[in-house]
Amino acid sequence: MKRKYITALLSTLVLIVAPVTDPFVPVVAAAQENAETPNDVLNLEESDWGTLSEQMNTRLYTGGSRNIDVITGYAIEVPNSILKELAGKKTTLALHTGDGIAISLTGTDIRATDRTFRLVLSAEGVIPDSVKQQVLESALAAREFSMPEKERYPFCVNVHVSLGAEYSGKPAMLYCYDEAANTLRLAGIYPITESGHAMFALNRGDEYIAVVREGDAYVVKPGEHLDGIARRNGLKLKSLLAANPHITNANVIYPGQVIILP
Repeated sequence: MKRKYITALLSTLVLIVAPVTDPFVPVVAAAQENAETPNDVLNLEESDWGTLSEQMNTRLYTGGSRNIDVITGYAIEVPNSILKELAGKKTTLALHTGDGIAISLTGTDIRATDRTFRLVLSAEGVIPDSVKQQVLESALAAREFSMPEKERYPFCVNVHVSLGAEYSGKPAMLYCYDEAANTLRLAGIYPITESGHAMFALNRGDEYIAVVREGDAYVVKPGEHLDGIARRNGLKLKSLLAANPHITNANVIYPGQVIILP
């Protein structure tokens, strides 16, 4: 019984991404709206990683921001020397495309620093329309992105996606395209922030689509159970489970997990 419980718990943990603070919303929004770039944002078009490294160190060791924003465009390449400087530190490097999508690397997640980290993003739709209809029928909004190189990353990579401030508080669901099965598989859920952004943790490059759903995103608190959450929100457990088909065991939820209140 204990082994069965642990297996179910691990399956749930792999499927759902727990929310954490998103510190890059103002910069992503500014870039998307073509607003004036904030003064504390570094631009690779005007400098190189050597110069940026000096500025990063100045900030880190003079009590400056622990979050470093860099505008890179859709082609991202971070030298291993930068990764070594970040590794183990409570510092996050945010790499902005300038189009409402950003990639962030956090020092405490970085383990492998023996090679340059490369990632190319594409905002073009590559998932077949017939497959996307599986999740678009009842969607309020959606945004697609992909990585041409389908490879596993050496550490956790967070992608920040702008979906619209009008959807604040609603659930954003990230799906990954399974080409072999010709279907979409749930990769994460995140409550959309007041500025209209969602963040998802990725471990590999692939084709993704982020979809905004009806209902409210609810973050599970310590000690809560699904039936109790249902009662407090005037719902039947059956209807709550129907709105959250990714929950396969009504007795297994965990703090930080995002569920949908219909």
